[in-house]
Amino acid sequence: MGHLILKRASASRLSGELSDDDYDVLANGASKMKKFIVVALAALVAAAASVANARDDEPSPEAIDEFASNYMRQLGQKGLSDREIANQLASSIWWSEKVQLLCSSYFYVNARRARYDYLLRQGTWNMMFGPGTTATSILNEAARRRNENFNNVVGAAKGAWCEEVKAFGIKTFGWGPLFEVD
Repeated sequence: MGHLILKRASASRLSGELSDDDYDVLANGASKMKKFIVVALAALVAAAASVANARDDEPSPEAIDEFASNYMRQLGQKGLSDREIANQLASSIWWSEKVQLLCSSYFYVNARRARYDYLLRQGTWNMMFGPGTTATSILNEAARRRNENFNNVVGAAKGAWCEEVKAFGIKTFGWGPLFEVD
């Protein structure tokens, strides 16, 4: 069929009715489709694009809610206070970032699973602790402590640090699947 050209509809249409958004699709100079077909095709393309861009690696609000409930229940059963739970969650978010950004240089990290886990933890933080002053100070303090620890590790020792975080994450957070190939 060759190239298609979108051209403003001409006044010589048989119906004689035109509006500002009337176009013809031309192939080899001859009109092949009318506006309603173009509109249908445009809608179909837009729908296909939105489906193609949908992220199946982002947790749904229901998945975040379930993760948050389980997380709070499990740590609450261990006798941790809300502040201790917040500290552990903030630290796990920080470690998750480092595992994704740095540790993938030293060993395989399943990026899709790591991102999903990170988003679950971020969503849990937002749902359980939100943006309040106390929550923000807990998050900042956890990040400061972890950064201080991380910044004291230099050169090749970063790989060993990553291995320690990996082992700790597997034991403490169940991160085993984050290091497995799909």
